[in-house]
Amino acid sequence: MHQHFPLAFQFGGFSKAFTQFDSFGRLPYERSFQVQWASSRVTAIGWPHRNGDFTSARLLAGFRDDVACKCKIRHKYDNDNDLFMVLGEIADLTSFTDDEVAALKREGKQVEDAVRDLLENHKIEMTVEPDDVFVVQYEKETLPLDTTIAYRITNPGLNAAMISGLY
Repeated sequence: MHQHFPLAFQFGGFSKAFTQFDSFGRLPYERSFQVQWASSRVTAIGWPHRNGDFTSARLLAGFRDDVACKCKIRHKYDNDNDLFMVLGEIADLTSFTDDEVAALKREGKQVEDAVRDLLENHKIEMTVEPDDVFVVQYEKETLPLDTTIAYRITNPGLNAAMISGLY
C-alpha cells in the first residue's frame, strides 16, 4: 500500500468558478466548508492532487480501493476521492425554539460564507504519509477520545485477524 504515498491534499484555493470536478454534485468552493444541519456536523473537505492535477488520477479513491481489496475494510462511500473531516458537532438543538434555530441557521450561513471566502484565498496544502493513516475502531462518528481506538496502518501487529477482531 506504500505505493499510494505520499498523498498531497489541498483545502481551499477553489474559486466559485472552479469546475474541474464536483463533489456530490457540488463545486469544491461550496463543499470545502459546510455547516451540515441535517447531520449536525461542521465539516471541511480537501482533495488529493498531483502537482495541482485533481482529475487525472483518483489518488485517495485508489488507496481506499486497495485497502478494501487487501484488508477487507471498505470506505463508507464508493469511489470517494475527498478527505472529509468533521471539525465539530452541533449539539442539543432541541433546547432551542424554532425561531432560535432559524437564527442559528442564518448565522451558520454567514460563517460558511466567511470561511469559504477565506479558504478561497488562502489554500492549505497537506501531505499524508503512511504513518499518518489509521484504522479506527469507534462508537460515534465524531470520534470522542474515550470510546475511540486508533491503530496506525504501519503497525506490524495490524493484520487481517486483528482487524476482524475489531468488529
